Amino acid sequence: MQNFRAKPNTKMARALEPDLNDLLWTIPVARLIFGAGLEKAHLMGWAMGNRISCATATYFPDRVATVTLLAAGGLVPATAAPGELNRLLSDANLPEEEKLQLARRTLFSPATEDAKVREFVAELRYWPEGRNAQTSANRATPETEWWSGGVAPMLIIQGLDDTTAPVGNGRQMKETEGERMLTTAWRVFCSSLCHFILFCVPVG
Repeated sequence: MQNFRAKPNTKMARALEPDLNDLLWTIPVARLIFGAGLEKAHLMGWAMGNRISCATATYFPDRVATVTLLAAGGLVPATAAPGELNRLLSDANLPEEEKLQLARRTLFSPATEDAKVREFVAELRYWPEGRNAQTSANRATPETEWWSGGVAPMLIIQGLDDTTAPVGNGRQMKETEGERMLTTAWRVFCSSLCHFILFCVPVG
């Protein structure tokens, strides 16, 4: 799903904010499913995509076949220092070395090679409109409205080194969902795996 509000210098980026919530984010996903003529779709989400996938599966349960969550967060607070991730993603004027330190503490594993962290920082772009839209939706929607992710089978993949979406989220999902988690959900916890999974998949 393309987030056009995150595209700088576009009409959507300059548009007035609607009353955003996670239901609004699910509508483009549902339109894709219906528009493609799919009976059901397999959803995968990372970071904010977790919320969108779970919310879609909650609001449109009959159109979702499975849900896969990467670095699932929402219930258990981050173990990274409060405000560090927001500073990294919001302040384009931070010195490069400070960005590297913040990225290492909030998005990466201690085992991640320095070159990968530097690559991420070098490619980091700042789109405040998109970030503000996500923040507004997050604040407007209680976790209890989307966290269960509907009734579809679910796979949760989380890194033991994730300080932004700690593994406690996956463990709490099992506790809160009870019998459903025993029969339709699987959890995979990986050492040396961090929040920014695509950059820190362990080698070998």
